[in-house]
Amino acid sequence: MFQSMTRSLAIPHFLYTRAVDLTPLMSLRKRFAIDPSLSSHLKTGDSTAKLTPLPFVLKALSQAVTAFLALNSILYTEMDPNWPHIIVKAAHNFGVAIDTRSRLLVSVVKNVQNHSVISLAAELSRVGALAREGCLGPGDMRGATLVVSNIGSIGGQTVAPVILSPMTAVGACVQEGWSGSSRDISSC
Repeated sequence: MFQSMTRSLAIPHFLYTRAVDLTPLMSLRKRFAIDPSLSSHLKTGDSTAKLTPLPFVLKALSQAVTAFLALNSILYTEMDPNWPHIIVKAAHNFGVAIDTRSRLLVSVVKNVQNHSVISLAAELSRVGALAREGCLGPGDMRGATLVVSNIGSIGGQTVAPVILSPMTAVGACVQEGWSGSSRDISSC
């Protein structure tokens, strides 16, 4: 972690934040939770995926990357560090920060552009379980072009994540007022 964060110091960063009203999204989540015909779509095998805002964020990010291709790129410096090349990737392979008891891991959700929101929820559930069990393989943590960190409901309004080389972008979300408030707000 020290080495990757030290390399990140050489990457130019800028911070942009925007508050988004997630009330309609949270209403949809509640409908999935209470309607058996909807919640049945979240079942995969013996488990049921949790429909959090994160799969929606990943899908929206994938659509944004389709419109702005340069966001889905890596900075290639292997041949000549003094003459880097930007390589735009076709696949939307997004890293997702997963907090485990022992450390923070970044698992890669591959081909997000081919997933639905529901299949993303299932994939996030699968990689989250593997991470918590310590069973992620090297292939599960390689190849991301972007990383999304979901700070969740721990509070705050702005997050300034650090870009990890060779990626060119990182995103973070903070949710406020998950329950009990008249509005659910997310800053991404």
